[in-house]
Amino acid sequence: MQVHGCVWRVPEELAEELDRQEAGYHRLTVPIECSDCMIECRTYQYSNAKAKSEPPSPHYKTVILAGAVEHSLPASYIK
Repeated sequence: MQVHGCVWRVPEELAEELDRQEAGYHRLTVPIECSDCMIECRTYQYSNAKAKSEPPSPHYKTVILAGAVEHSLPASYIK
């Protein structure tokens, strides 16, 4: 599976703040294959697997799409 996104280095001392910001999600570590290496990255997954899937809020979608444009993600992703 191919997934597009961006990776940032987050200092460990900010991890708890990020965890609070992502309330309702739990932290996972996943391997990411870059063009020339493999790295371990932190991501967040929704904690209530039984909940009905909802589309992102308009504000969140705007933020994500702006970041995708800013970081030159493929047009197919931005669409």
